[in-house]
Amino acid sequence: MQEKKYTVEWKALGWTILAWIASLFLLYGGTRALIGGLWKGAPLVILAGVVCLPPLWAYLTRASERTVPGWLIGCISLALAMSGAIVSADQQVKQQAQRERQAQLDMQKRVVEKRDAQAAEFKANKLIVLSEAQKRFDAGDAPGAWQLLTKFPTVGDPDLVRLRTAVRLALLREEIKQAPPGERSGQIYSEIANLDPTDSNAVSKAAEYQNLVAQRRTLEAQRADAAKGRPEENPQVQAEAQLAIQMAQYRCDSISSMRQLLTKTGFGITCNGYRYSYTITDEGGRMVVRLD
Repeated sequence: MQEKKYTVEWKALGWTILAWIASLFLLYGGTRALIGGLWKGAPLVILAGVVCLPPLWAYLTRASERTVPGWLIGCISLALAMSGAIVSADQQVKQQAQRERQAQLDMQKRVVEKRDAQAAEFKANKLIVLSEAQKRFDAGDAPGAWQLLTKFPTVGDPDLVRLRTAVRLALLREEIKQAPPGERSGQIYSEIANLDPTDSNAVSKAAEYQNLVAQRRTLEAQRADAAKGRPEENPQVQAEAQLAIQMAQYRCDSISSMRQLLTKTGFGITCNGYRYSYTITDEGGRMVVRLD
């Protein structure tokens, strides 16, 4: 009997310690949530921590002269804590969305204020700005004129827009003389064609560039399809595989079939009416061709 009594006492002590830990944890978490502005769910978490306090159990036991079941206290505390957590999470999401909306509104306000300030500054100094920019442009200093005009990028004054367009065209036409053929030259021609639709040469070059961009996007889409597991339907991948075989000094005049390997990264390929069979694998970033 004495041993059983000690066992019961140790068990009760263990539950009491566990209750104190849970209570302090909930009280700390609820207080921090309340300080953080989660005033809807935080009181429920704090109340869950209060319910777990062992002194409250003792008081209820004395007041009611009945033992309060520990499972009942645990269920009540758990329900309160979960409800508080759910309410707090919902409030936190709403607060975050509200902060993001406010940040967007503040940014829009700053943009409008900056645009209005630029417009006011240009209006007060219009003649000085335009005359100085025109003077630099006429003297062959297009970069200097552009630097002066770009101080007012959002101002839509017709005289400013007209001079800004002329200076920009001069800069682009000078740049295109030095730009090598490629993506940058295509971008320059596209901008020139946009600013001056009467420039037939720039319009033609811009159309060629746009066509090349479209072709590149098509090839990228084909490669994406190959990555999804359909290389046999992708002519670009087949052509690259055939070239890899030929560069490895093997014969492959035409591809008869192509399949992805199951155990490795690569392809199994047959060529010339299924006469030759090859395996192409990726080994350390290098494509290795083997004759089967």
